[in-house]
Amino acid sequence: MRILLLFFFCFKLITASAVSYDINSLRQLYYEAAAKEESAKKFLSVMEKLDDKSDPLLLCYKGMAYLIQAKYSYNPGTKLSSFSKGKIMLEKAIVSDPKNIEIRFMRFCVQTNAPYFLGYSDNISSDKLAIIKALSTVSDLDLKEKIRKYMLTSNSCTANEKIILK
Repeated sequence: MRILLLFFFCFKLITASAVSYDINSLRQLYYEAAAKEESAKKFLSVMEKLDDKSDPLLLCYKGMAYLIQAKYSYNPGTKLSSFSKGKIMLEKAIVSDPKNIEIRFMRFCVQTNAPYFLGYSDNISSDKLAIIKALSTVSDLDLKEKIRKYMLTSNSCTANEKIILK
């Protein structure tokens, strides 16, 4: 009986210490971070506290937090280091959950905006195709609308692809 109580107590301690999250809140923080440097610092601070080991989407957003830090860094070494760290996390998230359209969309956003000399643009076409094919099945209306709006304004989408997205 004592062993059972000890196990229950340890389990409660572990689950109570885990920081929970709401994906819509994280998504909002991400969009704010992309627009303002102060928000980017807050976004990174939140993401560093979350345990991303079992959730590829959290790992993706954590990677995005580092990628956004690169945007606001002035030091080229820090900029490259943040970009590389975020890219690694993003790629790990894709390997863990390659069918997750939100993760693929995040990579599409990064790759269509990354400077050419960084050499991070290999997946634009495959991500775009996956996004267009799967968009009609996305049940999260907020995510679906954000993806649709971005894709419609992207220079990486053809006129025919934009017609499909409408």
